[in-house]
Amino acid sequence: DLSSAYMSKAQELESKGQSGFNYDVANKKSDKLLEASKIYLKLGEFESYCECLIKLGKWEQAIAFAPAVSYDYWQTLTERYSAYLLEEQNEESTAYLLLSNQVEKAVQDLVDKGENEDAKTICIMNSYGKFENFSKKFQPITESGQQLKGSYDNLNEIVESISENYLKKGKPITAAANH
Repeated sequence: DLSSAYMSKAQELESKGQSGFNYDVANKKSDKLLEASKIYLKLGEFESYCECLIKLGKWEQAIAFAPAVSYDYWQTLTERYSAYLLEEQNEESTAYLLLSNQVEKAVQDLVDKGENEDAKTICIMNSYGKFENFSKKFQPITESGQQLKGSYDNLNEIVESISENYLKKGKPITAAANH
C-alpha cells in the first residue's frame, strides 16, 4: 500500500542520511534526513520525525512535536536534550533541566556555574512544590491545604556555600545574614 511505500522510502533516506560522516557529502546526508523527516511527518510517524530532527540538530523543533507522540516521549526527549546541553556546557542547560523535572541536576548545574543565589532560589521554590512533576499537576487534588514539598538538604548546602563565599570576601555580617 501507499503508506508502506512511503515508509520504506523514508527509512532508506534516513539510513543514507546517517551512514558515516564525510564533510564533502554532509549536505547531501542532511538533505536526505530532511526529506525522510518530511515523509515521516506526512505519514503521521511523529516519533520518527522527531528522531530525524534530532539527527539534524533541530532539538527544539523535535521537542515541540514530541507531545504528538506522548507525554512520556516528550519528557524523555527533554531529558536527552538537557543532557546534551550539559555535555556542551550550554547556558540553556538549567532551563531544560527544570523543564524536564530534573531539579537536583539544575541546582547542581547552577552551583557548578557559581550561580549560588539562583540555585538557592530554585531550592526554595522546589520546597513549595513549584517544580513538581507535570504529570502530577493533571491529577485531582485529594488533600486539603498545601504542604511544603521537596527537601531542604540542597538549600542548606547552598546557603552554607554562599555564606562561605561571603566570609572569604571578608564580609562576616553578610555571611551571617545569609543564614
